[in-house]
Amino acid sequence: MARRTYRGGLLFPLVLIAGGIFVLLANLGVVDHASWREVLRFWPVLLIAIGVDLIVGRSSLGGAISSVFTIAVLLVLGSIAFHLFAPPAWTLRDQSVRVPIGEASSASIELTCSDCALALRGDAPSGTLLEGSVEVPWSSELTQTVRRTAETLRYELESAPRRWIPFASLREGGSSWTLFAAPDLPLDLLVSAAEGVDLDLSELRVAAVDATAENAPCRLVASALDDATYTVSCEGLTLVLPTGVVAQVEGALPDRLQIPSGYVQSGGTVLSATPAIDAVAVLVVLRPGIESLTLTQQTADGVPAGTGGI
Repeated sequence: MARRTYRGGLLFPLVLIAGGIFVLLANLGVVDHASWREVLRFWPVLLIAIGVDLIVGRSSLGGAISSVFTIAVLLVLGSIAFHLFAPPAWTLRDQSVRVPIGEASSASIELTCSDCALALRGDAPSGTLLEGSVEVPWSSELTQTVRRTAETLRYELESAPRRWIPFASLREGGSSWTLFAAPDLPLDLLVSAAEGVDLDLSELRVAAVDATAENAPCRLVASALDDATYTVSCEGLTLVLPTGVVAQVEGALPDRLQIPSGYVQSGGTVLSATPAIDAVAVLVVLRPGIESLTLTQQTADGVPAGTGGI
């Protein structure tokens, strides 16, 4: 009679290996330790899988638990790998944006993107408040809100990670928004983009702009049409001043500061020494945390002129 040789199962070793890989990635900073909380949110799935596994004939409760736990760990690691290494063509989808002006005589636009770089220009087609294309990761959700009154149009566009997808925020950046706003309508702008903000307002009629990119640079071409106030929070700000535009910069001036000739610094303020009477004037308020500020003057052909240090 042949002797039966017992061989230990591979499930428990696989669990140890998968768990070790996850902990190693967390210790190396590839995966946030807080991701465990995302895994724990799905613990009822384990109970369902264990029950199904027992019904179809597993020999023991321990074997069923080990099998289901192994599968869960492998799914978690697969999700992490997908978010980190999948090519952009697999993770991004393009969506067009078009908002008609209607009867509005003024508008406010709020753009919030937690995973992109955002560019805004001032040449939307006639009758259109905002038009363009945005890239949205499959793990994020895009929401649009339009509110109209008799004379005012308020538009909000936001992209944020889907809460129910684990590790949706592991992959940073990679997407972009390119939008065009109405050049002939008074606007207020509120813009936030994690990977950087590039606003060309030279052809826009803006009264107030609030731009945020906490850990990324901002580039802002001032409006050449109307006086305006810009409130900025970003890693580094490049402010381009079209011909005939003067600026006053206040707030938390950074140590790295470059200004063109004709501008002076007095305490916590940088301003034009001899502003023209008919010049468009912009006030720039810097929030704390900006590491560098560069002011440049734009020539007639649209190319920024050189800057001078102080």
